[in-house]
Amino acid sequence: MESTSKTHNPWLWIPSLFAIEEILLAFIFYVALLLFVQFGATYTQATLLQGFILLPWVVKSFFLQAIRQMGHYRRWILIAQFLSFLTLSTTAFYLNNIHLHFRYIALWLFLLSVLTAWHTILSSLYYERMLFPRQQRLYNKTKRVVSSVTTIVTYGLLIFFVGFGEIFFRSINRAWGLACYLLAGVMLIFLIANFFLLKRPHVFCHYPKSSLKASVQQEQEYLEKSAFRQHGHYLLLVSFFLLLPQALMLCQRLFYFLAPEENGGLACSLQEVAFAQGTIGVLAFIVGKALSRWLIHRFGAKVFAVLAVILTLSPVFYWQMTCAPHTESMLAFCLLTFSAQFCLGLGLYTLLPAIRQVTKDRHRNTSNMLYVPLVILLMLLPMMLSGKLADALTFRQFFLLDALCAPLAWLFLLLFWKKINIAKTFRL
Repeated sequence: MESTSKTHNPWLWIPSLFAIEEILLAFIFYVALLLFVQFGATYTQATLLQGFILLPWVVKSFFLQAIRQMGHYRRWILIAQFLSFLTLSTTAFYLNNIHLHFRYIALWLFLLSVLTAWHTILSSLYYERMLFPRQQRLYNKTKRVVSSVTTIVTYGLLIFFVGFGEIFFRSINRAWGLACYLLAGVMLIFLIANFFLLKRPHVFCHYPKSSLKASVQQEQEYLEKSAFRQHGHYLLLVSFFLLLPQALMLCQRLFYFLAPEENGGLACSLQEVAFAQGTIGVLAFIVGKALSRWLIHRFGAKVFAVLAVILTLSPVFYWQMTCAPHTESMLAFCLLTFSAQFCLGLGLYTLLPAIRQVTKDRHRNTSNMLYVPLVILLMLLPMMLSGKLADALTFRQFFLLDALCAPLAWLFLLLFWKKINIAKTFRL
């Protein structure tokens, strides 16, 4: 390991490895929904398809042991990146030349989502293998900065590029096709860089072979013996209702931005969405997440209730937009978007220490391996059903109903406060 660390500079391979990961994540989590809407999907269809392509992220933790047993992380990382490049290139080819139905687009994006989830696990395992725990603590900030910058650049610039291409070529197909070609080209550059920057570790650990069924059974047996059995179901119930307002508005905010004024929307252009949501919104989310991490580290359980309440407040800002839309004022639009996304970032990781306590740090990277799949699982059904509600209600009615879910979350938090044992969870 020592000889590896001298020739294998983490300041080079960490940005290269995790930048390509965030490019894929930004496309799957943020841009795909816009792609469905622009190719003719209704709100109901778009939310169902978005839930469909996020399914691999719900079950990815069950494949952790199987992927760990495979070993040769560098080889599989490069294979995953190459297959992702091929998938994006093929999608771009069909989008650019054929009027592809959004259902077929969803199939390609589902494949890309599977590869991205696979790549995420491989990247985390490679990171753990190449660096000692004390080194990981040193470079974690580098990872976060790279992830944040890459997400902002990918989300903002890609949507802006699509909007420009739609005006220049007067064709949605060509605009999205060229955008996917651009993304595939960037991925190819990072793939070539990773081929030279990623090195094999000198020491390999061998894990006992087991089937996926055995891995799932092992996880279930562990949960039955862990602290999850005592208060985990209360924690899940509270988490579900705290995340409910966010889950309902996750897709609807984009629909609201793009919908014409006669339908109650803001009639924003793609460039306005790219700036307000893709740049200002993502930046607000990152700032809120960083502040949340500092507050939890500094004050522990003392700030839990405050951050949990803030998490549920985002729909209030979107409801405020519907009451007094400011389509002529980009400043007001950006301020409200910033406030909504800041609340999401500030509260989203509130329950991460609780999940770590429940699992007793069984996985070193608890956030990636357990918390993200759990959050997606809790939000998936409300998010998929939100399209049906949006088709039945006006945007003002929808966001008002969403905002009224917040007091329900506070009630459950109050009822089960002692059950989830926050003080113990934060190790105070």
